[in-house]
Amino acid sequence: MKKILLLFIAIGFSYFAKAQEVPQIQSSLIIKRTATWCPSCGGWGWDLFEQLIQDNDEKAILWAEHPSGDLQSATSQGIDANLTGDGQPRFYLNNVDQAGTSVTIRNAIKTGVLQNADFFPTANAIPTNITIDNNQISLTVKSKFFVQAEGEYYLNVYVVENGVINEQAGRGTYAVHEKVLRDDMAGEAFGVLLAQGTVPANIPFSTDFTIPIANDWDVNHIELSTVIWKKVGLKYEFVNGTETKNILTSTQAPILKTANISVSPNPVSTQATISLDFAELFAGKVVLYDVAGQYIQDLMVAPTGLVGHHTVILDAASLKNGVYWVQLVGDAGVLSQKIVVIR
Repeated sequence: MKKILLLFIAIGFSYFAKAQEVPQIQSSLIIKRTATWCPSCGGWGWDLFEQLIQDNDEKAILWAEHPSGDLQSATSQGIDANLTGDGQPRFYLNNVDQAGTSVTIRNAIKTGVLQNADFFPTANAIPTNITIDNNQISLTVKSKFFVQAEGEYYLNVYVVENGVINEQAGRGTYAVHEKVLRDDMAGEAFGVLLAQGTVPANIPFSTDFTIPIANDWDVNHIELSTVIWKKVGLKYEFVNGTETKNILTSTQAPILKTANISVSPNPVSTQATISLDFAELFAGKVVLYDVAGQYIQDLMVAPTGLVGHHTVILDAASLKNGVYWVQLVGDAGVLSQKIVVIR
């Protein structure tokens, strides 16, 4: 998927977080321990995680951490070693195992997130000056303690990807995985030492991070989770954190914000309808690429521009099984939608 990135990204673009000040709010961390080979993870665990995203996506950091299976990573394995209990799926709020049925777990987490939001935060952190350059992500994290604190505190930035197409037991060959914990920017699961001992209030910290872009990441669907941990004995406790979504990746081809694209059905076996909605005049074309970023065909060309609602029929009968990209390409920007062909 990095080939797609290279088609449309002008190297050297910087994204500045909208809020440069460290937010004085308390967040929560929701973790689903999961695995691609686990049928229950693709069954009731899948449905519950979708509900947790729906309930808490604006109030909490959410991770699907895979300590084993196709989507495993060293970061997930490190985070998992800090958790209690065996098996999967399991759900955690601020590292505390949530036992019970799907309904009781959902209600307990939703209530806990709301209660946590009322607490005055000890500290928080936010990434600034996010830069994509030479196939790597670089940024500077601004951190601040709002009250005097005691202890040993660590900081890390985590790469989380939405819309990862991969097999999932109980779900099928082309399941769409959300909030997949991909990697961390420090090279250690819980990051770098931020402060220790007596930490005074209102003293700013600045920490730089860099990570290469892996071949199988789709940068257009990457989120960054910035987290502060407190080390207590051999364990790391969640202190606070922020999520950074919708990282723009190009000044040459920005993400098109005045249009919407959807495909139905998706997955498709023979024919699909591509729905396009333009809030402003869009001059360009609709292009089909394979998963490696190789051009297949133009689906529609609109040199004089389109506005309003339009549809395009995709004939998938001649396409091989696999993942493809339908993309709007024009001077105003680009917008992509994954589509899966399966028979």
